[in-house]
Amino acid sequence: MTNHNATAGASASDILTPPPILTTRRLIIRLLEQADLESCHRLFIDIGWDVKGADAVQSLEFRRSWLDWTIAGYREQPRLRQPPYGDRAIVHRESGAFVGLIGLVPSLAPFARLPSLGGLRGARFSPEAGLFWALSPSAQGAGLATEAAEAFLGHVMSILNLRRVVATTDYDNARSIAVMRRLGMRIEQNPYPDVGPDWFQVVGIFEPDAVEAAKGSARRLANVLIRDERPGDEPVIRSIVTEAFKTAPYSAGAEAAIIDGLRESGALTVSLVAERGSEVVGHIAFSPVSIAGERVGWYGLGPVAVRPDHQGRGVGQRLVRAGLDRLKALGAEGVVLLGAAGFYGRFGFKARPQLRLGDAPPEHFLSLSFGEETPSGAVEFHPAFTQA
Repeated sequence: MTNHNATAGASASDILTPPPILTTRRLIIRLLEQADLESCHRLFIDIGWDVKGADAVQSLEFRRSWLDWTIAGYREQPRLRQPPYGDRAIVHRESGAFVGLIGLVPSLAPFARLPSLGGLRGARFSPEAGLFWALSPSAQGAGLATEAAEAFLGHVMSILNLRRVVATTDYDNARSIAVMRRLGMRIEQNPYPDVGPDWFQVVGIFEPDAVEAAKGSARRLANVLIRDERPGDEPVIRSIVTEAFKTAPYSAGAEAAIIDGLRESGALTVSLVAERGSEVVGHIAFSPVSIAGERVGWYGLGPVAVRPDHQGRGVGQRLVRAGLDRLKALGAEGVVLLGAAGFYGRFGFKARPQLRLGDAPPEHFLSLSFGEETPSGAVEFHPAFTQA
């Protein structure tokens, strides 16, 4: 990426000036101009964001007003010492053709509901710096959104030194979610969709510190192998599970016995271990559950345990992801668990009011459906969970 106007040692006033022209391999990102009105108007029509209830003339005038406001912002934001919010044009480097918009926008939503930001059901709205992009349908599918977003996000982070940037989209917007992933964003869903608002669905979270930590974790995990439990693993699994739950305030110390009971009754559907070198350092178990008294292809996750000296290194996440992949391959319909939304929400688990587990707190009884529908009713785990 070429930054035509970058200067070393930027002052506070430099930080609040509009971003310069950014050039990537195929694109140019520049400030919008009055001449972009028709292109912007057509873009919003093509992506289905036209002004609802307005005729053609009203819609164009609305877009003209928006463009005037955006261009005025380029001038007024530095004067008011405000961040460089607003949209920029994305154009083809060679042809100069307008292909879309990208920008930094103030994003207001109940972000503290997200698992990694608190998991609070009653979270209030709070502001975050939001990354926005929109490409013409004819320009989609060629990696241009990722190319533009990488350049713009990199520039914004370099001048503002933000703790994080977010991006929001709908559940079914697979392309935008894929761009988020390629940017290194952590993808989370609103775990309380019944609370609303309806548009608060999927959020990508870019945190530079977390990205660096993930890179370090990936290097450490390079030598960790996830494999099926083998005969002879039972003693070390029992030891790891006992040690992992020894100081857990909610544990009765029966987790190892639960796994033994599941194994003895043939109900240990998936049993995976994490192995580093010649040592087993983690374990996860999945077993069948019944919903409303019937077996409907759903399973319970747990216990999951990681040896204390390997906790905080991503081993547990590897075990969960590998276990979910294995269940999908077996044709499972979904998974339930009793746990913290702050951890399991990153895998797509969330509280659903139609599923309940005895007197367990509903906000901690989480589920993940592999299909389009989620059954309703009381959930029962294998008897090994109560007999241990």
